[in-house]
Formats: sequence, structure tokens, C-alpha cells
Amino acid sequence: ITMDFLFSSVQLHYAINHTFLIDENNALWAWGVYCRGAQKLEKDYPTPTKIMENVVSVSVSDKSVAVIKEDGSLWTWGLGTVGRPSEYPFTDEWVPKKLMDHVIYAKLYGNGGVAITEDHTLWRWPADSRVNSYRPEPAAIMEDVAKVAVSEYGGVTCALKQDGTVWTSGDNRNGSLGNGSLEYGTYEWTKIPEDV
Repeated sequence: ITMDFLFSSVQLHYAINHTFLIDENNALWAWGVYCRGAQKLEKDYPTPTKIMENVVSVSVSDKSVAVIKEDGSLWTWGLGTVGRPSEYPFTDEWVPKKLMDHVIYAKLYGNGGVAITEDHTLWRWPADSRVNSYRPEPAAIMEDVAKVAVSEYGGVTCALKQDGTVWTSGDNRNGSLGNGSLEYGTYEWTKIPEDV
């Protein structure tokens, strides 16, 4: 469960294990478990603690965090798939590490995330929502994207392109892709009919 709240110039983002707040000075504060985010803080903490400065956006899942800073850099940390190359065995990343640059939007889901860069390229990690067993680097999956929505656990992605067309990709459970089919496992991008 995640919830986002915007209060004037303050952003509050809540997931089941932690809460993050961006204050009016663009400082990121956090409390709870899995939110450590600083090398000197190697434990969970129950009271608000400043994690980083110059933050314009944060996305949280149950166990990981993605932050966009004022310079457009995307930083991630936490458990599981946070989009960086990984050697076996997997290790949890508690120190924020830069994932990519020129990012204008990022959203985490259960086992990965999506991002849109300044050139309107849509990136995803893992690149295919069927892949949950490793943490590949982000892969470009679509160009000319204006907005994107992704289901809580990454099974369905919906992209609005700059030309106004809507595209979906994912597992199509219960016909969730809107492509006129109930076929499970339709991972190719499908354009939604323009009369919708």
C-alpha cells in the first residue's frame, strides 16, 4: 500500500513500512523501516531524519525508494530490485546511488520501476515485467512518452504518448490491457483504439 499527499509546498509519501516527506526547502526526511538512505545511518529510525537535500520528487514502494534531485539525477536504495546492476548474491543497497540522469518522472512498483527522461523516453527496470529474479540496468522501452502509469506490482504499464495515443503492456489478467482479449501473457505494446 502506498499513498501520496501534497500539502502546498510539502510532499508526503507513505508506504506500509516507511514515510518520506519533502519539505519546502527541498530536503527529504524519512522515518520507519527500510528508509535508511544515508551511510552514517545504518539502522531503521522511528523519528523524522533528514536523508538528503535538493530533492524534487520521491517514489516509494514497500521496501525501496527512488528520488529525483533538482539536477534531474535519479537515486535509488532499498531492498530488492532498485535498478542497478547486481552481482550474486544480491545485497541490499542502503546508501543512495545514482541510477541515471535527465529524469523528469519516476515511479516504483513491487519489483522495479519506470522513469521518463527529458527526451520523453520511457525506461523500465526490469525491462520486462515477467522478469523478477534479477536487477538489470534500466532499459529504454518506448519513445515520445508524455505520461506513464504502472500497476502496484508492475504487471501492467500504460503509456500516454505525446501524440495523444495510449499504449498498454503487461500480463492482461482479466483483460486489463484493453486490447479486446483475455489472453494471458500479452507483453507486447498494444495501442488502445483511438475512439476510447
